[in-house]
Amino acid sequence: MKESAEKQAFAARFNEICDDKNVPPKGKARQTEVSKIFSVSQKGARKWLEGEGFPSTDRAIEIAKWAGVQFEWLMTGRGPKKLTHYPMTRQREHLFTLSEKLPEDKVAGAVTFLSVYAEPTSGPERNGTDG
Repeated sequence: MKESAEKQAFAARFNEICDDKNVPPKGKARQTEVSKIFSVSQKGARKWLEGEGFPSTDRAIEIAKWAGVQFEWLMTGRGPKKLTHYPMTRQREHLFTLSEKLPEDKVAGAVTFLSVYAEPTSGPERNGTDG
């Protein structure tokens, strides 16, 4: 039952970003357009839009990038919706590149670990430098 509610919540967020990106509305070829945008079957697009399934982690990352939203917000509803734009330093670029290479079963753990250090009140002291 909980998984069903999570799928429905994901579908609501996914439909919200489709609205934001001016994808045709539900009932007006939204499934077809989503299937074209993400190179998936119309059945796969329907599952995401109707709360019947989740995309793979790789596909969810692609969706988040396309929409300009946080991956964690897209998948869980936690955190801010929009990306916070920080300058892409070498360290951030390296971290981003490494994260794309993680096996799918390790992504959630890495996000959780990094989230702890992203909060100044719960992680080590931050000195504001990024190198």
